[in-house]
Amino acid sequence: MNIALIGPQGSGKSTLVFSLSSFFRKKGFKTGCANFDLNAKKLKFNAFFDARKMEKSQDKLLLNFWMVKKKFNDDCKDFDFVFIDLGASLDTLITTNFSDIADVFLFISTEFNGPAELNTIKKIISSIIGGKPVIVIKSKSDLKKKTTLITAGNYGKNEFLEVCGVDRMGFEEIYKAVENLREH
Repeated sequence: MNIALIGPQGSGKSTLVFSLSSFFRKKGFKTGCANFDLNAKKLKFNAFFDARKMEKSQDKLLLNFWMVKKKFNDDCKDFDFVFIDLGASLDTLITTNFSDIADVFLFISTEFNGPAELNTIKKIISSIIGGKPVIVIKSKSDLKKKTTLITAGNYGKNEFLEVCGVDRMGFEEIYKAVENLREH
């Protein structure tokens, strides 16, 4: 299963790619990390696939996307889970086939302005990526300091999962949500 992380720059996508891959590996799965963020200067993870090695510009990547996608799909065959730092803006998702490389999308953000905004974001992203599942994640760097560590224990009833990539908090909830999608 390929899981793409999308969200604004600085939202913690790279940290979560590394941390989630490690978490799922400890659960016994064969995992890999992939990078599709052409603007990434340094990766926080060892990428078995790095689009920067194939194409140096976003325009060239988009022009040759079918070739990049084929190589990526071939390279993914040995993994149970692949975590992808997509690094693409929503307008790039609209105009490309990036949605073809993932089965599930984790939308990472650091702030939300209430449930209505969350539902709107989820619906927009889902429509952009062809109706594929979207899990909305609120990335927090300070969860350890809170008295209530995880606010969303039953994803589905709640609007988002709250996680901390550094402290690996909330990962069990992500795992349960992904496994639930995998079973259906």
